[in-house]
Amino acid sequence: MSERRVHCILDANVIFDLHAGDILEYPCSLPYILHTTDFVLDEIESISLTELEGCGLTLVELPSEMVVEVHRLRPQHLALSLADLSVFVYARHSGHMVLTGDGPLWTFAQESGIDVHGTLWLLDLLVGQGILTRPDASQALQRMMERKRWLPRAEVQKRIREWGRE
Repeated sequence: MSERRVHCILDANVIFDLHAGDILEYPCSLPYILHTTDFVLDEIESISLTELEGCGLTLVELPSEMVVEVHRLRPQHLALSLADLSVFVYARHSGHMVLTGDGPLWTFAQESGIDVHGTLWLLDLLVGQGILTRPDASQALQRMMERKRWLPRAEVQKRIREWGRE
């Protein structure tokens, strides 16, 4: 019997966080299938599609009916970019989990019954499954903060202290 793998849709800010921490390739070692949308790719100019695909990220081109839905939702959700809305629409249609650190997207997804998590949750998984050592995770978080990534400072400092003790 084959094991059903969890699908995760990554928003741009999680991809930027992982890239800033120099750990973009590690999540592909998790038992998850990682996706992002073509709208998100348009927001990410500093990371090539080849690099993203090399890290196990699958690009999803939204079908036209989902693109129409993204644009239909935009006037009611001005705090969300088109890329954010593409992640939301794809998650709603597919039933997949969303990985984001964007507050408005997080709230909208959660209020809509979509399973949503962020970069710190992903790092906790990487450490918990032994894919990333605790000291390496601590250093990755330090790099993210040095590179001005927007993560909850108290939670980051707690992990840096805890993970950096080894």
